[in-house]
Amino acid sequence: MIKRTSVWLVAAVIVAARAEATDYYVDNAGSDLNQGTSSTAPWRTLMRVNQLVLRAGDRVYLSGNQIFSGTLEFDSADSGSAVSPILVSSYGTGRATIAAGPSTGVFVYNTAGITISNLNVVGAGRTSNAGVGLEFYADLPGDVKLASVRIDNVDVSGFGQGIVIGSWNGATGFRDIVVRDVVAHDNALVGIATYAAEPNVHQNVYVGYSSAYGNSGVAGLSTNSGNGIVLGNVNGGTIERSVAHDNGWLNTAVGGPVGIWTYDSTGVTIQFNESYANRTASSADGGGFDLDQNVSNSIVQYNYSHDNDGAGYLLAQGPATDAHWGNVVRYNISQNDGRANSYGGLHVWGRVRHAEIYNNTVWVSTASGASPRGAIVSSWSVPQSTAVNVHFRNNIFVSSGGVPLVDVDGPQASSSNLLFQGNMYFAATGDWSLLWAGATYANLSAWRSVANQEHINGAAAGSALNPLLTQAGAGPTLGDAALLDTLNAYRLQPGSAAVDTALDLAAFGISPGTRDFWGTTVPQGNAGDVGAGEGLGRAAPRTPTGVHIVR
Repeated sequence: MIKRTSVWLVAAVIVAARAEATDYYVDNAGSDLNQGTSSTAPWRTLMRVNQLVLRAGDRVYLSGNQIFSGTLEFDSADSGSAVSPILVSSYGTGRATIAAGPSTGVFVYNTAGITISNLNVVGAGRTSNAGVGLEFYADLPGDVKLASVRIDNVDVSGFGQGIVIGSWNGATGFRDIVVRDVVAHDNALVGIATYAAEPNVHQNVYVGYSSAYGNSGVAGLSTNSGNGIVLGNVNGGTIERSVAHDNGWLNTAVGGPVGIWTYDSTGVTIQFNESYANRTASSADGGGFDLDQNVSNSIVQYNYSHDNDGAGYLLAQGPATDAHWGNVVRYNISQNDGRANSYGGLHVWGRVRHAEIYNNTVWVSTASGASPRGAIVSSWSVPQSTAVNVHFRNNIFVSSGGVPLVDVDGPQASSSNLLFQGNMYFAATGDWSLLWAGATYANLSAWRSVANQEHINGAAAGSALNPLLTQAGAGPTLGDAALLDTLNAYRLQPGSAAVDTALDLAAFGISPGTRDFWGTTVPQGNAGDVGAGEGLGRAAPRTPTGVHIVR
């Protein structure tokens, strides 16, 4: 993209050359012949803004509660900084709306130091607009990192893709990215996403307090579509206090979509989120959370997944490489995931290495036309696709209607150091069953003796007891991650066999963290409780006064 040369451009260069930053105003009642530097003499169109060359600290204000047609564009001539960013926002009362029609809404090319705030960006609709609502894109040579991208208090809808930060030239990308208080909904391919040409490109990426819903997916594509929030190709990232729901129902590509996930990344934390009712029209995925291919040193904790077609929490490595390693899944809750195909509340697929999966609570019941499980460890056809040093400890698995509590296929059952230790297995209704290498076991002792699981140094571990969850299976849709601590259905009741019977994870070289799902302190150096939370010795739980749906 090259800005048009005109008398306006010459004037803009003169203005931008001044030492001080400049404020610019745009109003439907203005004129592009005005100076544009005061709210009493504003410009009228986005086209006039596109003719500017903006410098650090410059601010562009669109009049609130007004609609501005077209695309807002920035390129390498526009140079903000982390300390003094270029700001685009609303002024007056309410948010301004950029109505892009069939085009992209905001496009930032080969530059950063830009903040987009307090705007609505609307396209012609997910079936009529193939563009992006808000896009930062870089393809500069030299593996550069463009610093400071901030998007906050923005609503993006009606595009092929919602908010996308991407690059495609070696390790060129962005760093210090913040996406906060954003709603990305009713788009086709994705709500919020990053991507790059190589793994681990974008640095220090934060997505928080945001929502992605109604992003449908597109039938007939060769790659997955209909994702909620995706961090691809990230080195150091966080997704927290966000909600992804009702995405992906039109996707027909095998492999994806998922509500909240990451791939080709390292050092990503996914915490305090809710992901629910995500779908797929294919034979795969549609899950809640996922650490997908080539993810390392990442953690999924304190999340609530429920009523998804796919896995609640998936660790997946398709390539037959050792690039998926060192990840942790802990203190999460899964309720009735695996509503389509064959998925578990906790699910490991392929060559996952050195993963610690502990202190999660899973409830699963029957689903029409599907084969859900409490936990699944599955492989694919390549011999190198089996797990290495994957450990399930201190988890609670509860099933209803005879759903198997665990299902491990033959190749994974013989994989290197796949261990289940100290878990609690309970069939609330129906038969107790567990599947191992194609065989069905009707009790814990039989499985122990054959599979050599739930043993520690020759002594029996784990239990088949009722954990006395407060109201298992009845966890509500919260729709607001601020309400996670009101999820009382999965707290342990007094007298639970899960209280004070957990394995001391420090004995296995694991640091269990300092808090449980609800924020209660986790005992250090001695056994705590099995499952996602400490059951006793805390203040009475707070009861939600209502359900708030993020829109």
